[in-house]
Amino acid sequence: MLNDALGTESESYIGIDGIKKCYNALEKLSKEDKAALIVFLYFFPNDSSSEKNTESFWFIKYEKEKNYNEYEFAKDLLKIYSQYKKEKTYESFESKILEKIKLFKNSKLIGDFLSIVKEFDERILAIISYITKDPSYFEDAFEIFISSGKIQTFSFIKNASNYLTKRKLVLDIKKGLHLIGIYSNELEEVKSSNKKLTNELEEVKSSNKKLTNELEEVKSSNKNLTNKIIGLEDENSGLKNNNKRLMNVALDLEKAVSNLEKDNDKLKNNISVLKNNISVLNKKVGDLQINNNKMEGEIKALKKDSIEKEKKIGEMNERLEQIDLRDTVKLSIRYLYKVFLSKFPSEVNFTEKIWEQIDEVKKILSKPEFKDFCFIPEFIDMITFDKLAHFNHIAHDSTKKKRNFKNIKKYMQKYSNFDLEKVTSFLENLPHINEFINLNLLFYLDQGKVDAEFQKTITYADIYKTIFETKKEEEKKSD
Repeated sequence: MLNDALGTESESYIGIDGIKKCYNALEKLSKEDKAALIVFLYFFPNDSSSEKNTESFWFIKYEKEKNYNEYEFAKDLLKIYSQYKKEKTYESFESKILEKIKLFKNSKLIGDFLSIVKEFDERILAIISYITKDPSYFEDAFEIFISSGKIQTFSFIKNASNYLTKRKLVLDIKKGLHLIGIYSNELEEVKSSNKKLTNELEEVKSSNKKLTNELEEVKSSNKNLTNKIIGLEDENSGLKNNNKRLMNVALDLEKAVSNLEKDNDKLKNNISVLKNNISVLNKKVGDLQINNNKMEGEIKALKKDSIEKEKKIGEMNERLEQIDLRDTVKLSIRYLYKVFLSKFPSEVNFTEKIWEQIDEVKKILSKPEFKDFCFIPEFIDMITFDKLAHFNHIAHDSTKKKRNFKNIKKYMQKYSNFDLEKVTSFLENLPHINEFINLNLLFYLDQGKVDAEFQKTITYADIYKTIFETKKEEEKKSD
Protein backbone atom coordinates (compact mmCIF):
# COMPACT_ATOMS: atom_id res chain seq x y z
CA MET A 1 0.00 0.00 0.00
CA LEU A 2 2.90 2.37 0.69
CA ASN A 3 4.45 1.57 -2.71
CA ASP A 4 1.13 2.42 -4.39
CA ALA A 5 0.71 5.66 -2.42
CA LEU A 6 4.33 6.83 -2.86
CA GLY A 7 4.59 5.81 -6.54
CA THR A 8 7.38 3.27 -5.96
CA GLU A 9 7.76 -0.38 -6.95
CA SER A 10 8.81 -3.26 -4.67
CA GLU A 11 10.36 -0.84 -2.17
CA SER A 12 10.69 -2.13 1.41
CA TYR A 13 9.39 0.19 4.12
CA ILE A 14 9.96 -2.25 7.00
CA GLY A 15 12.29 -1.51 9.92
CA ILE A 16 14.20 1.65 10.81
CA ASP A 17 15.70 2.08 7.32
CA GLY A 18 12.33 1.53 5.65
CA ILE A 19 10.64 4.08 7.91
CA LYS A 20 13.39 6.60 7.08
CA LYS A 21 12.83 6.08 3.32
CA CYS A 22 9.09 6.55 3.83
CA TYR A 23 9.74 9.76 5.82
CA ASN A 24 11.92 11.26 3.04
CA ALA A 25 9.38 10.40 0.32
CA LEU A 26 6.36 11.74 2.20
CA GLU A 27 8.19 14.88 3.34
CA LYS A 28 9.02 15.73 -0.27
CA LEU A 29 5.41 15.19 -1.42
CA SER A 30 3.98 17.19 1.50
CA LYS A 31 5.84 20.37 0.46
CA GLU A 32 3.74 20.57 -2.72
CA ASP A 33 0.46 18.87 -1.79
CA LYS A 34 -1.92 19.46 1.16
CA ALA A 35 -3.30 15.91 1.04
CA ALA A 36 0.22 14.44 1.23
CA LEU A 37 0.85 16.68 4.26
CA ILE A 38 -2.12 15.05 6.07
CA VAL A 39 -0.67 11.57 5.42
CA PHE A 40 2.81 12.72 6.48
CA LEU A 41 1.57 14.17 9.80
CA TYR A 42 -0.31 10.96 10.64
CA PHE A 43 2.55 8.57 9.79
CA PHE A 44 5.19 10.83 11.41
CA PRO A 45 3.64 12.68 14.41
CA ASN A 46 5.24 15.85 15.77
CA ASP A 47 8.11 15.41 18.25
CA SER A 48 5.85 16.73 21.04
CA SER A 49 3.34 13.88 20.46
CA SER A 50 3.32 10.83 22.73
CA GLU A 51 2.88 8.61 19.64
CA LYS A 52 6.33 7.98 18.10
CA ASN A 53 7.80 5.60 15.52
CA THR A 54 10.48 3.20 16.78
CA GLU A 55 11.48 0.11 14.81
CA SER A 56 7.97 0.05 13.37
CA PHE A 57 5.23 2.62 12.73
CA TRP A 58 3.54 3.81 15.92
CA PHE A 59 0.04 2.66 14.96
CA ILE A 60 1.08 -1.02 14.53
CA LYS A 61 0.60 -1.52 18.28
CA TYR A 62 -3.15 -0.93 17.89
CA GLU A 63 -3.58 -3.72 15.30
CA LYS A 64 -5.01 -6.20 17.84
CA GLU A 65 -7.57 -3.80 19.31
CA LYS A 66 -11.22 -4.65 18.78
CA ASN A 67 -13.39 -2.51 16.51
CA TYR A 68 -12.02 0.27 14.34
CA ASN A 69 -8.58 1.58 15.48
CA GLU A 70 -5.52 3.67 14.56
CA TYR A 71 -3.99 0.80 12.55
CA GLU A 72 -7.13 0.35 10.42
CA PHE A 73 -7.32 4.10 9.85
CA ALA A 74 -3.69 4.18 8.62
CA LYS A 75 -4.54 1.62 5.92
CA ASP A 76 -7.70 3.53 4.91
CA LEU A 77 -5.72 6.78 4.78
CA LEU A 78 -3.27 5.25 2.26
CA LYS A 79 -6.18 3.98 0.12
CA ILE A 80 -7.87 7.40 0.12
CA TYR A 81 -4.58 9.14 -0.76
CA SER A 82 -3.90 6.72 -3.66
CA GLN A 83 -7.38 7.47 -5.04
CA TYR A 84 -6.81 11.20 -4.53
CA LYS A 85 -3.64 11.06 -6.69
CA LYS A 86 -5.85 9.92 -9.57
CA GLU A 87 -8.72 12.37 -9.02
CA LYS A 88 -6.83 15.38 -7.59
CA THR A 89 -9.98 16.59 -5.78
CA TYR A 90 -9.10 17.69 -2.25
CA GLU A 91 -12.74 18.16 -1.19
CA SER A 92 -13.43 14.47 -2.00
CA PHE A 93 -10.22 13.46 -0.16
CA GLU A 94 -11.29 15.34 2.96
CA SER A 95 -14.87 14.00 2.82
CA LYS A 96 -13.67 10.38 2.62
CA ILE A 97 -11.36 10.89 5.61
CA LEU A 98 -14.25 12.25 7.70
CA GLU A 99 -16.34 9.17 6.85
CA LYS A 100 -13.53 6.89 8.06
CA ILE A 101 -13.08 8.96 11.25
CA LYS A 102 -16.74 8.27 12.07
CA LEU A 103 -15.91 4.53 12.23
CA PHE A 104 -14.01 5.18 15.49
CA LYS A 105 -17.42 6.08 16.96
CA ASN A 106 -16.58 7.36 20.45
CA SER A 107 -13.45 5.30 21.06
CA LYS A 108 -11.00 7.55 22.98
CA LEU A 109 -13.68 10.31 22.67
CA ILE A 110 -12.82 10.72 18.96
CA GLY A 111 -16.54 10.97 18.12
CA ASP A 112 -17.03 13.77 20.66
CA PHE A 113 -14.03 15.68 19.32
CA LEU A 114 -15.25 15.27 15.71
CA SER A 115 -18.64 16.76 16.65
CA ILE A 116 -17.10 20.03 17.95
CA VAL A 117 -14.66 20.59 15.03
CA LYS A 118 -16.95 19.66 12.11
CA GLU A 119 -17.36 23.39 11.24
CA PHE A 120 -13.67 24.23 11.94
CA ASP A 121 -11.73 25.17 8.77
CA GLU A 122 -8.75 22.99 9.78
CA ARG A 123 -10.85 20.07 11.05
CA ILE A 124 -8.74 17.35 9.32
CA LEU A 125 -5.46 18.66 10.82
CA ALA A 126 -7.19 19.02 14.20
CA ILE A 127 -8.50 15.41 14.14
CA ILE A 128 -5.12 13.98 13.04
CA SER A 129 -3.40 15.92 15.87
CA TYR A 130 -6.03 14.66 18.35
CA ILE A 131 -5.45 10.99 17.37
CA THR A 132 -1.65 11.35 17.49
CA LYS A 133 -1.94 13.44 20.71
CA ASP A 134 0.11 16.40 19.44
CA PRO A 135 0.02 19.23 22.07
CA SER A 136 2.07 21.65 19.92
CA TYR A 137 -0.73 21.85 17.31
CA PHE A 138 -3.38 22.71 19.91
CA GLU A 139 -1.05 25.26 21.49
CA ASP A 140 -0.76 27.09 18.14
CA ALA A 141 -4.27 26.56 16.69
CA PHE A 142 -6.46 26.48 19.86
CA GLU A 143 -4.27 28.41 22.34
CA ILE A 144 -4.54 25.42 24.72
CA PHE A 145 -1.44 24.47 26.73
CA ILE A 146 -1.73 20.80 27.71
CA SER A 147 0.41 17.68 27.97
CA SER A 148 0.13 14.95 25.34
CA GLY A 149 -1.28 12.46 27.82
CA LYS A 150 -4.27 14.67 28.71
CA ILE A 151 -5.48 15.36 25.16
CA GLN A 152 -7.98 12.49 24.78
CA THR A 153 -10.06 13.55 27.84
CA PHE A 154 -13.44 15.20 28.49
CA SER A 155 -11.81 18.30 30.00
CA PHE A 156 -9.65 18.85 26.93
CA ILE A 157 -12.68 18.52 24.60
CA LYS A 158 -14.60 21.01 26.76
CA ASN A 159 -11.70 23.53 26.55
CA ALA A 160 -11.46 23.03 22.77
CA SER A 161 -15.24 23.55 22.41
CA ASN A 162 -15.06 26.76 24.47
CA TYR A 163 -12.23 28.07 22.28
CA LEU A 164 -14.16 27.35 19.04
CA THR A 165 -17.29 29.03 20.47
CA LYS A 166 -15.30 32.17 21.34
CA ARG A 167 -13.56 32.04 17.95
CA LYS A 168 -16.94 31.95 16.17
CA LEU A 169 -18.12 34.95 18.20
CA VAL A 170 -15.00 36.92 17.21
CA LEU A 171 -15.57 36.01 13.54
CA ASP A 172 -19.22 37.17 13.80
CA ILE A 173 -18.06 40.47 15.28
CA LYS A 174 -15.52 40.89 12.46
CA LYS A 175 -18.30 40.27 9.92
CA GLY A 176 -20.39 42.92 11.63
CA LEU A 177 -17.52 45.40 11.50
CA HIS A 178 -17.04 44.56 7.82
CA LEU A 179 -20.72 45.40 7.15
CA ILE A 180 -20.28 48.66 9.01
CA GLY A 181 -17.34 49.43 6.71
CA ILE A 182 -19.51 48.72 3.67
CA TYR A 183 -22.25 51.05 4.95
CA SER A 184 -19.65 53.73 5.65
CA ASN A 185 -18.39 53.50 2.05
CA GLU A 186 -21.96 53.78 0.74
CA LEU A 187 -22.44 56.83 2.93
CA GLU A 188 -19.35 58.47 1.43
CA GLU A 189 -20.68 57.68 -2.07
CA VAL A 190 -24.03 59.32 -1.20
CA LYS A 191 -22.20 62.40 0.09
CA SER A 192 -20.15 62.54 -3.13
CA SER A 193 -23.34 62.18 -5.23
CA ASN A 194 -24.98 64.95 -3.19
CA LYS A 195 -22.04 67.25 -3.86
CA LYS A 196 -22.26 66.47 -7.60
CA LEU A 197 -25.99 67.31 -7.64
CA THR A 198 -25.27 70.60 -5.87
CA ASN A 199 -22.71 71.51 -8.55
CA GLU A 200 -25.21 70.64 -11.30
CA LEU A 201 -27.80 72.87 -9.59
CA GLU A 202 -25.37 75.78 -9.63
CA GLU A 203 -24.76 75.19 -13.37
CA VAL A 204 -28.55 75.20 -14.00
CA LYS A 205 -28.88 78.49 -12.08
CA SER A 206 -26.06 80.00 -14.15
CA SER A 207 -27.67 78.79 -17.42
CA ASN A 208 -31.05 80.22 -16.34
CA LYS A 209 -29.48 83.60 -15.63
CA LYS A 210 -27.85 83.59 -19.07
CA LEU A 211 -31.20 82.80 -20.74
CA THR A 212 -32.87 85.62 -18.80
CA ASN A 213 -30.23 88.11 -20.06
CA GLU A 214 -30.74 86.93 -23.63
CA LEU A 215 -34.51 87.40 -23.22
CA GLU A 216 -34.03 90.99 -22.10
CA GLU A 217 -31.82 91.62 -25.10
CA VAL A 218 -34.51 90.21 -27.44
CA LYS A 219 -37.20 92.36 -25.83
CA SER A 220 -35.02 95.45 -26.20
CA SER A 221 -34.32 94.58 -29.85
CA ASN A 222 -38.07 94.08 -30.46
CA LYS A 223 -38.85 97.52 -29.06
CA ASN A 224 -36.29 99.17 -31.31
CA LEU A 225 -37.72 97.40 -34.36
CA THR A 226 -41.25 98.57 -33.49
CA ASN A 227 -40.07 102.20 -33.25
CA LYS A 228 -38.36 101.94 -36.60
CA ILE A 229 -41.54 100.52 -38.21
CA ILE A 230 -43.66 103.42 -36.87
CA GLY A 231 -41.11 105.91 -38.19
CA LEU A 232 -41.11 104.28 -41.63
CA GLU A 233 -44.98 104.36 -41.80
CA ASP A 234 -44.95 108.10 -41.12
CA GLU A 235 -42.22 108.77 -43.68
CA ASN A 236 -43.48 106.55 -46.50
CA SER A 237 -46.89 104.91 -46.74
CA GLY A 238 -45.59 103.12 -49.84
CA LEU A 239 -43.57 100.86 -47.67
CA LYS A 240 -46.66 99.16 -46.18
CA ASN A 241 -45.79 95.78 -47.61
CA ASN A 242 -42.33 96.01 -46.10
CA ASN A 243 -43.92 97.06 -42.83
CA LYS A 244 -46.20 93.98 -42.88
CA ARG A 245 -43.19 91.74 -43.34
CA LEU A 246 -41.46 93.39 -40.43
CA MET A 247 -44.59 92.88 -38.30
CA ASN A 248 -44.48 89.16 -39.04
CA VAL A 249 -40.86 89.11 -37.97
CA ALA A 250 -41.85 90.85 -34.77
CA LEU A 251 -44.57 88.25 -34.16
CA ASP A 252 -42.06 85.48 -34.67
CA LEU A 253 -39.76 87.16 -32.20
CA GLU A 254 -42.57 87.40 -29.64
CA LYS A 255 -43.33 83.71 -30.19
CA ALA A 256 -39.67 82.91 -29.61
CA VAL A 257 -39.76 84.94 -26.41
CA SER A 258 -42.86 83.03 -25.28
CA ASN A 259 -41.08 79.73 -25.92
CA LEU A 260 -38.08 80.94 -23.93
CA GLU A 261 -40.38 81.80 -21.01
CA LYS A 262 -41.87 78.27 -21.15
CA ASP A 263 -38.36 76.80 -21.14
CA ASN A 264 -37.56 78.97 -18.13
CA ASP A 265 -40.61 77.53 -16.30
CA LYS A 266 -39.42 74.00 -17.09
CA LEU A 267 -35.98 74.83 -15.70
CA LYS A 268 -37.56 76.13 -12.51
CA ASN A 269 -39.54 72.89 -12.19
CA ASN A 270 -36.36 70.82 -12.72
CA ILE A 271 -34.61 72.84 -10.03
CA SER A 272 -37.49 72.10 -7.63
CA VAL A 273 -37.23 68.37 -8.40
CA LEU A 274 -33.47 68.47 -7.79
CA LYS A 275 -33.99 70.20 -4.44
CA ASN A 276 -36.49 67.50 -3.46
CA ASN A 277 -34.01 64.75 -4.48
CA ILE A 278 -31.32 66.38 -2.38
CA SER A 279 -33.70 66.44 0.60
CA VAL A 280 -34.49 62.69 0.14
CA LEU A 281 -30.76 61.88 -0.10
CA ASN A 282 -30.03 63.84 3.07
CA LYS A 283 -32.76 61.84 4.86
CA LYS A 284 -31.23 58.54 3.63
CA VAL A 285 -27.81 59.65 4.87
CA GLY A 286 -29.35 60.34 8.30
CA ASP A 287 -31.09 56.92 8.32
CA LEU A 288 -27.81 55.16 7.42
CA GLN A 289 -26.04 56.91 10.28
CA ILE A 290 -28.81 55.85 12.71
CA ASN A 291 -28.61 52.22 11.48
CA ASN A 292 -24.83 52.32 11.82
CA ASN A 293 -25.08 53.43 15.47
CA LYS A 294 -27.79 50.81 16.13
CA MET A 295 -25.62 48.00 14.71
CA GLU A 296 -22.68 49.02 16.91
CA GLY A 297 -24.95 48.84 19.97
CA GLU A 298 -26.35 45.44 18.95
CA ILE A 299 -22.83 44.02 18.47
CA LYS A 300 -21.82 45.14 21.98
CA ALA A 301 -25.04 43.72 23.45
CA LEU A 302 -24.54 40.37 21.66
CA LYS A 303 -21.00 40.07 22.99
CA LYS A 304 -22.11 40.82 26.57
CA ASP A 305 -25.12 38.47 26.33
CA SER A 306 -22.93 35.63 25.00
CA ILE A 307 -20.54 35.90 27.98
CA GLU A 308 -23.43 35.96 30.50
CA LYS A 309 -25.16 32.95 28.89
CA GLU A 310 -21.97 30.91 28.90
CA LYS A 311 -21.51 31.62 32.62
CA LYS A 312 -25.15 30.74 33.45
CA ILE A 313 -24.98 27.46 31.50
CA GLY A 314 -21.85 26.41 33.42
CA GLU A 315 -23.51 27.20 36.78
CA MET A 316 -26.69 25.39 35.77
CA ASN A 317 -24.82 22.21 34.68
CA GLU A 318 -22.92 22.06 37.99
CA ARG A 319 -26.13 22.61 39.97
CA LEU A 320 -27.97 19.80 38.13
CA GLU A 321 -25.04 17.42 38.66
CA GLN A 322 -25.16 18.10 42.42
CA ILE A 323 -28.94 17.55 42.54
CA ASP A 324 -28.56 14.19 40.76
CA LEU A 325 -25.75 13.32 43.19
CA ARG A 326 -28.06 13.79 46.18
CA ASP A 327 -30.55 11.22 44.81
CA THR A 328 -27.78 8.87 43.69
CA VAL A 329 -26.14 8.69 47.16
CA LYS A 330 -29.35 8.43 49.21
CA LEU A 331 -31.00 5.81 47.01
CA SER A 332 -27.80 3.74 46.66
CA ILE A 333 -27.81 3.34 50.45
CA ARG A 334 -31.56 2.54 50.37
CA TYR A 335 -30.63 -0.15 47.84
CA LEU A 336 -28.21 -1.72 50.39
CA TYR A 337 -30.91 -1.43 53.08
CA LYS A 338 -33.37 -3.46 50.95
CA VAL A 339 -30.66 -6.10 50.32
CA PHE A 340 -29.83 -6.42 54.07
CA LEU A 341 -33.53 -6.47 54.99
CA SER A 342 -34.03 -9.49 52.70
CA LYS A 343 -31.00 -11.26 54.22
CA PHE A 344 -31.40 -10.33 57.93
CA PRO A 345 -35.16 -9.75 58.44
CA SER A 346 -34.87 -10.36 62.19
CA GLU A 347 -31.93 -7.98 62.69
CA VAL A 348 -32.91 -5.14 60.36
CA ASN A 349 -35.76 -2.92 61.52
CA PHE A 350 -38.39 -2.21 58.87
CA THR A 351 -38.73 1.49 58.04
CA GLU A 352 -39.48 3.59 54.99
CA LYS A 353 -37.64 6.68 56.24
CA ILE A 354 -34.35 7.11 54.44
CA TRP A 355 -32.47 8.41 57.48
CA GLU A 356 -33.46 5.37 59.56
CA GLN A 357 -32.59 3.07 56.66
CA ILE A 358 -29.11 4.62 56.60
CA ASP A 359 -28.65 3.78 60.30
CA GLU A 360 -29.72 0.17 59.65
CA VAL A 361 -27.17 -0.20 56.82
CA LYS A 362 -24.43 1.20 59.04
CA LYS A 363 -25.42 -1.20 61.85
CA ILE A 364 -25.18 -4.30 59.59
CA LEU A 365 -21.89 -3.24 58.01
CA SER A 366 -20.35 -2.80 61.48
CA LYS A 367 -20.39 -6.61 61.82
CA PRO A 368 -16.94 -8.32 61.64
CA GLU A 369 -17.86 -10.31 58.53
CA PHE A 370 -18.26 -7.05 56.57
CA LYS A 371 -14.83 -5.64 57.46
CA ASP A 372 -13.86 -5.57 53.75
CA PHE A 373 -16.68 -3.05 53.22
CA CYS A 374 -15.73 -0.71 56.06
CA PHE A 375 -15.33 2.12 53.59
CA ILE A 376 -19.16 2.39 53.30
CA PRO A 377 -19.75 3.22 57.03
CA GLU A 378 -16.79 5.59 56.86
CA PHE A 379 -18.42 7.24 53.85
CA ILE A 380 -21.73 7.54 55.75
CA ASP A 381 -19.95 9.07 58.78
CA MET A 382 -18.15 11.49 56.49
CA ILE A 383 -21.25 12.86 54.76
CA THR A 384 -23.71 12.51 57.75
CA PHE A 385 -26.09 13.69 55.06
CA ASP A 386 -26.07 17.28 56.24
CA LYS A 387 -23.47 17.71 53.46
CA LEU A 388 -26.31 16.97 51.00
CA ALA A 389 -28.72 19.56 52.41
CA HIS A 390 -27.71 22.28 49.95
CA PHE A 391 -28.71 19.98 47.05
CA ASN A 392 -32.38 19.66 48.19
CA HIS A 393 -33.92 22.51 46.15
CA ILE A 394 -35.27 20.87 42.95
CA ALA A 395 -37.67 17.93 42.39
CA HIS A 396 -36.36 14.42 41.67
CA ASP A 397 -35.42 13.65 38.06
CA SER A 398 -36.51 10.14 36.98
CA THR A 399 -35.68 10.65 33.31
CA LYS A 400 -31.98 9.81 33.65
CA LYS A 401 -31.34 6.21 32.57
CA LYS A 402 -27.86 6.07 34.07
CA ARG A 403 -26.53 7.86 37.15
CA ASN A 404 -23.14 9.52 37.27
CA PHE A 405 -21.41 7.98 40.31
CA LYS A 406 -18.14 9.74 39.42
CA ASN A 407 -19.68 12.94 40.83
CA ILE A 408 -19.28 11.44 44.35
CA LYS A 409 -15.54 11.94 44.06
CA LYS A 410 -15.94 15.20 42.13
CA TYR A 411 -18.16 17.01 44.66
CA MET A 412 -17.62 15.15 47.99
CA GLN A 413 -13.87 14.46 48.05
CA LYS A 414 -13.29 17.83 49.73
CA TYR A 415 -15.27 16.60 52.78
CA SER A 416 -13.36 13.33 53.12
CA ASN A 417 -9.98 12.39 54.65
CA PHE A 418 -9.78 9.19 52.55
CA ASP A 419 -9.96 8.50 48.81
CA LEU A 420 -13.60 8.04 47.70
CA GLU A 421 -12.65 6.10 44.56
CA LYS A 422 -13.42 2.76 46.27
CA VAL A 423 -16.90 4.04 47.33
CA THR A 424 -17.60 5.30 43.81
CA SER A 425 -16.56 2.01 42.21
CA PHE A 426 -18.55 -0.09 44.74
CA LEU A 427 -21.82 1.84 44.27
CA GLU A 428 -21.45 2.14 40.52
CA ASN A 429 -21.10 -1.67 40.14
CA LEU A 430 -24.09 -2.64 42.32
CA PRO A 431 -26.36 -4.88 40.16
CA HIS A 432 -29.14 -2.89 38.44
CA ILE A 433 -28.52 0.14 40.69
CA ASN A 434 -29.70 2.59 38.00
CA GLU A 435 -33.07 0.80 37.62
CA PHE A 436 -33.50 0.81 41.44
CA ILE A 437 -32.83 4.57 41.69
CA ASN A 438 -35.16 5.44 38.82
CA LEU A 439 -38.01 3.31 40.28
CA ASN A 440 -37.59 5.07 43.66
CA LEU A 441 -37.79 8.47 42.01
CA LEU A 442 -40.82 7.40 39.95
CA PHE A 443 -42.76 5.78 42.84
CA TYR A 444 -41.19 7.68 45.74
CA LEU A 445 -44.24 7.41 48.02
CA ASP A 446 -44.99 3.73 47.29
CA GLN A 447 -42.02 1.59 48.41
CA GLY A 448 -44.07 -1.58 48.00
CA LYS A 449 -44.48 -0.92 44.31
CA VAL A 450 -40.76 -0.11 44.01
CA ASP A 451 -39.86 -3.50 45.52
CA ALA A 452 -42.36 -5.37 43.37
CA GLU A 453 -41.24 -3.78 40.11
CA PHE A 454 -37.51 -3.99 40.87
CA GLN A 455 -37.53 -7.67 41.96
CA LYS A 456 -39.05 -8.64 38.61
CA THR A 457 -35.50 -8.17 37.33
CA ILE A 458 -33.47 -9.46 40.31
CA THR A 459 -34.29 -10.24 43.94
CA TYR A 460 -32.60 -8.57 46.89
CA ALA A 461 -31.49 -12.02 48.08
CA ASP A 462 -29.71 -12.67 44.77
CA ILE A 463 -28.07 -9.29 45.02
CA TYR A 464 -26.75 -10.11 48.51
CA LYS A 465 -25.22 -13.36 47.19
CA THR A 466 -23.64 -11.52 44.25
CA ILE A 467 -22.10 -8.73 46.35
CA PHE A 468 -21.14 -10.37 49.63
CA GLU A 469 -21.23 -14.18 49.47
CA THR A 470 -19.56 -14.50 46.05
CA LYS A 471 -16.70 -12.33 47.34
CA LYS A 472 -16.26 -14.60 50.37
CA GLU A 473 -16.23 -17.72 48.16
CA GLU A 474 -13.58 -16.17 45.94
CA GLU A 475 -11.45 -15.38 49.02
CA LYS A 476 -11.76 -18.97 50.26
CA LYS A 477 -10.66 -20.33 46.87
CA SER A 478 -7.75 -17.92 46.89
CA ASP A 479 -6.69 -19.15 50.39
